[in-house]
Amino acid sequence: MPPFSRTIEEEGALFECFALVSAGSLRESEVARRAHRRPEWPDTQARGKNLADLRAQTGRQRARASPKIGRAVRRHGLDTMRAYMRHVQDNAAQCVRNAIGRLQPGSFRYEMDGGS
Repeated sequence: MPPFSRTIEEEGALFECFALVSAGSLRESEVARRAHRRPEWPDTQARGKNLADLRAQTGRQRARASPKIGRAVRRHGLDTMRAYMRHVQDNAAQCVRNAIGRLQPGSFRYEMDGGS
């Protein structure tokens, strides 16, 4: 995150929910299409770095998580795994709603080592 950032919009490209990967491949053209309106993304270097980060993250998931999920599906069955995944998502959503409900108006400031 750039040191001057004060809002989530300044942190980097911000997306609404969409399928990032299809058929095992990062949907780079869809990422670029959805991100082109972001102020940071006209910068070709920033766009390339962000896409490289996404490639690394999705590649790691493909290499580590996908085989484990495949083993779990073979062991427990697809319907059971889908039910567990839905439960995890529903539980996470409820936890976030609960946390947001307890937030009070305010601000936070934390000085970094370099003074920013």
